[in-house]
Amino acid sequence: GGRAEQIGTPGEVYDRPASMFVASFIGSPAMNLLHGRVSDDGRRFEIAGNGPHLPLGEQPAWLPEGMECVLGVRPEHMHARGAAEPVTLEVETCELLGADNLAHGRWGNADVVVRLPHETRPAPGERLAVHLPPARLHFFDPATGRRLG
Repeated sequence: GGRAEQIGTPGEVYDRPASMFVASFIGSPAMNLLHGRVSDDGRRFEIAGNGPHLPLGEQPAWLPEGMECVLGVRPEHMHARGAAEPVTLEVETCELLGADNLAHGRWGNADVVVRLPHETRPAPGERLAVHLPPARLHFFDPATGRRLG
C-alpha cells in the first residue's frame, strides 16, 4: 500500500509542498529542484556542479550558513524582470506553448525550466536574466526530502 505525502487543499499543496515528491508531482511543468548549499555568509544558495549563486534575500533563522539542502522554485515564479537580483540562464531550448513559453537551460548539474510570457522567446544560446523572488523559494532536506521551515 501507499501512504499520503500531504493532505491539504490544492492551493496549500501547491504553495507549501511538504516534500520534494509533492513539489515535483504538483504543477506542470514540475518545480525546479536544485541541490546545493547555503553560502557561508547565508546570503546566497550555491548550486552544486559549479552552478551560479542565487540570492536568498532575508535569510530565515532556520536556514543556517553552510547548510546542504535542495532549493525549489516553480517555473512560473521565475521572472525575466523583477526586483530580485538577476541570475543568468543560458537558454538551450525554448518551447512555444501559445499563451506562454518555457525556456530550458542548466545551472550546474540541474536542468532548469522558466515559464515566460508569450512575447518573450529567447533563442538557443541567448542569455536570460532570471529573477527569483525570495518569498517563492522552498527548501528541502536532501536526505529525507521533507520541507524545511
